[in-house]
Amino acid sequence: MDKPLEKKKPTGEIFKGLWNELKYVSLREDSTPEAVALLTTIELGKQRPAPGEKWDDERWREQEEAQGLVAEKIGKYWSAKWDGLANSQAVRDAAPLMSSAVNVAIAGVLLRLALPRIAALQAVGGFDELADFFGLPPRTELAGYLDQLQVRGFPIEHVPPP
Repeated sequence: MDKPLEKKKPTGEIFKGLWNELKYVSLREDSTPEAVALLTTIELGKQRPAPGEKWDDERWREQEEAQGLVAEKIGKYWSAKWDGLANSQAVRDAAPLMSSAVNVAIAGVLLRLALPRIAALQAVGGFDELADFFGLPPRTELAGYLDQLQVRGFPIEHVPPP
């Protein structure tokens, strides 16, 4: 049986949810069990006898054990934070938008780097042989791509063929 399609959330709501998910929460304000355990262990490890107070060996051993557990508790805390972030609904909602933005950025960088160099080869005149060797489209087709990019406002220098 087909699942009913979920209503698409507005982009602003998606980014607001992602921002709230990524917002910094101090360890003291974090109420997750891992954060509470880490804070308790840190405080127990930092304790010292009050002036005039004597600790027995058992109390010193507890304090030393707490100091030794801090690294382990930090690892558990950050593991829980990353798991919570990766499994949150806000991140799942934003994933398609983020992957699209990354794809556009990569394509933009590649076009910005490659097309001016191809245009320079074209101006030199040895482009046709290189294009055949590398399997690139013909000169007129590439010139059409450059013209389309210039119409859209990309800052590309177009060198007309000789």
